[in-house]
Order: sequence, then structure tokens, then C-alpha cells
Amino acid sequence: MSNTLVIARKEFEDLFSNKLVIIIIVVYIAMILMKLYSYYRNILSYGFYPGDSVLSLLSVWVDVVVLYGSAVATVIGVASIANERSSHALNTLLVKPLYRDTIINGKLIGVMAFMSCVLGLVAALYVSSIFILLGSQVSSFIGAFLAWVPPFFVLSLIAASISLLLSMLISILVKEQYYALFLSVLSWIMLNLYVCSVCFAQNIAVLFGASRNAMEAFLGELSPVGSLNCIILYVSDTDNALRVLSAYSGVIIRLALLAVVLLVLNYVTFLRRDVQ
Repeated sequence: MSNTLVIARKEFEDLFSNKLVIIIIVVYIAMILMKLYSYYRNILSYGFYPGDSVLSLLSVWVDVVVLYGSAVATVIGVASIANERSSHALNTLLVKPLYRDTIINGKLIGVMAFMSCVLGLVAALYVSSIFILLGSQVSSFIGAFLAWVPPFFVLSLIAASISLLLSMLISILVKEQYYALFLSVLSWIMLNLYVCSVCFAQNIAVLFGASRNAMEAFLGELSPVGSLNCIILYVSDTDNALRVLSAYSGVIIRLALLAVVLLVLNYVTFLRRDVQ
């Protein structure tokens, strides 16, 4: 256990000092600030639709925390394995031999902790920005929105973990890290942008002769971003967060199972494949 924690701490420190990861996080924060400013100007001009204020705030959350956050998680996953291949992340291996399961356990703990810190910072930035920019406009329903923050943050972690674990798996399987980064970014685009798009659903529906609406619902729930959008699609200011989430428990379970499957695949692949 002590060796696992040492590796996890080293992994966290390596990611924190990785130039590519830092640049991506800086770009991430800049995009968030631009998104929030655009949203602020839009609300000042048009206001909130009656009864849909919480839905509006959660929709922006999906873009800010989940969509952009999953892109950052993809880079974190690639950087983690790139550090391993260059022998930068696990200098403890030079001191004493370690079992491979100890190494992968430490790496997974380290990257998950780092990603959680990044998303936690972004979530805090988003909520505080809402208070600062739109304090008077959101005062009447801020309690209803805050009730969504803890469970939605957990869902955001699960969604980002899927992109993180998928990019780690690709990087373990593909030795050339430039190719691994390209494939990981491509997988993020397909999973979070293309699969849940209306255009893609229409094309698949025409191809298989299925209902367009049914195909949109099916494909949307295969995507982390699409799944969270499905959950909040009909949220109103008077809805209870736990009641809505329980109604969509099947979507949440599928997301969690996908993350678990990717976690197991990473574990097994790392134990069996040469990553030097």
C-alpha cells in the first residue's frame, strides 16, 4: 500500500509539472471564462425562461465541466502513459522492484486524484462565477440549482473518467504517443460530439430503417455528454434533484458500468502488455 501511494503521489506531481497538461488546463480555464461571459451577456439581454432557469444553468455546466473537462481528461490520460514510457513518472522503479499491479494501482489513483482536483476547481469556478455575475437574477432559484451541484459533480467525474480511461487504454496499446494522442482525441470527438449528434442519429436511423427519435435517444445515452443532457432535458425549477436522478438511474448505471469496464481493461492490459 505504501508503494502504491508513493507512485500515486509521483504520478500526481508529474502531471502537475507536465507542460502539455498545464497548457491544456490554462486553455480550458480561458474557454470557461469566455463561455461564462457569453452566457452572462445572453442572460442580461434575454433573461431566463420561466421555469427553465435551473435547466439553463445545468446545460452550461455540461459544456463547461463535462464536455471541456472530458477533453482535458483525455490529455491527462495520454500524458500519464507517456510519462511511463519515458521513465519519468516512476523513478521509484530505479530504487526497488515493484509489482505491475502496484504500479497501475498507483497510476490510476494518481490520475484520478489529479482529474478530480481539476474538475473540482472548475466546478467551484463555475458556481462562484454564477454568484458573482448573476447574483440578483438567480437568487430566486439558487437553492434548487445548488441541490444539483453535488450529484452532478459526481456524474461529471464519471463522464470525465470514461474519456480519461479510454485515452489511457489507447496509449497503452499504441506505443507511438503522437498516434495515441491523435486516436484519443478522435475517440473524444466521436464519443462526446458525433455519436450524440442529431445528424449522426438521423443517418443511422435511415441506414437501419429505425425511428429517428428512438435512435437519438439510444445513441445519446451511449455518450457521456449525451447522457447528462438526457437527464436534464426536462428539468424544471421545482424538480427535486434526487427524484429526477432516480428516474434516470438506468442511464447513470450504464455510465458507471462503462467506466468500470474501461478501468478493468486498463488494469488487465497494463499487466499483460509491455509499456516500456
